[in-house]
Amino acid sequence: MFLQRLLPRCPSGVQGQPLMMYAIPQNYVRFGVATDPRMIEHNNVFEKNHVSYYPVHPATIRNMIASGLMLPGTTTPDGEKVPKTPFSEGRFSIVPDEPKPYKNPHNKHFRAEFRHPEKCMCGACQDFLPSNFFFTSPTIKYLEHPNYRPYWVKYQGKMVRCAFQVRQKQDAYNILWRTTDKTICNSKLMDPFFRNDELEYFTADARNFVVTGLCISITDLPTPAPPANAEG
Repeated sequence: MFLQRLLPRCPSGVQGQPLMMYAIPQNYVRFGVATDPRMIEHNNVFEKNHVSYYPVHPATIRNMIASGLMLPGTTTPDGEKVPKTPFSEGRFSIVPDEPKPYKNPHNKHFRAEFRHPEKCMCGACQDFLPSNFFFTSPTIKYLEHPNYRPYWVKYQGKMVRCAFQVRQKQDAYNILWRTTDKTICNSKLMDPFFRNDELEYFTADARNFVVTGLCISITDLPTPAPPANAEG
């Protein structure tokens, strides 16, 4: 492994065919992860694949580096459980998103809606089961959303957050939005370099990823909110 401190001087980069932008994490330390050079060269991973980030709980890092990414709810060979996020199974349906000129034309775009009724006749929806998919993002800020809190740990009075930097097969993922928070998706930008409807990639096949880095952030614990004033 090699160590690289990610500084805020270069906020973004581009990678892959076609070129796709990704954010360089701010205030993280990146450890490079060794990969099989024959596989990298044979598949042109660094030339073709897109860069994205995948949340990882510290207890599962070793197994995922050795065996590849694992779906939420999976038990690792060491007996650790990969955390699940608060996304409710069966609560949403996904439907194709309307094409827009700024969107990536090489990937299919979907949006999440509250689950359509059974025997829905729209002809476009499908049940959305989050535990069946790997969710990644071109910006690590997406993985700092509170929905990913199950992956964070407290250690010696600090907050520790980890994510793999992966090279993701460029033609084997879809793009989804409206799965975190309605207010965020409609107004507040999670990362100023991206639109909120291009932040979430999903795919069902772990073979579409090559882990090339481990990003770690250690910060102060969030300040608890002051208690509500009972008077008045």
